[in-house]
Order: sequence, then structure tokens, then C-alpha cells
Amino acid sequence: MARTDDDPFDVSIDRHWYRFGVLIAILHLVFLGVLLVLLQWDLVLGLVFAVVVSVVGGLAITVYALRRR
Repeated sequence: MARTDDDPFDVSIDRHWYRFGVLIAILHLVFLGVLLVLLQWDLVLGLVFAVVVSVVGGLAITVYALRRR
């Protein structure tokens, strides 16, 4: 249920964005788990993974959010 402009005090939740936020939270937990394993195994590989996945993930979220708007 999306917010309409008729009621400025309507605080209903847009389910799409709610599910998107839950998906990002789950992916963040997976990212942290993989990162911790990689950092214990090889420090450089863990750091490269962290930088690459963070940049690509941030860009992907930004593009998705701008297109969905």
C-alpha cells in the first residue's frame, strides 16, 4: 500500500520497500560472514572482497532505488 498525497499523516508501509530493506539486511549478514571467513584465511583477499562488494553493492542499490522511484 503506497502513500497517497491526500493524507499528509498517512504512515502506511510500502511493502516493496519493506521487503527490499529486509533483503538488504540479510545480504549484509551474509556479507559479514563471508568477510570474517576471508579475513581469517587471507587478509588481502578479505580486504579486496570487502572493497569490491561494497562498491558494487552500493552502486546496485542506488541504481535500483532511482529506477524504482
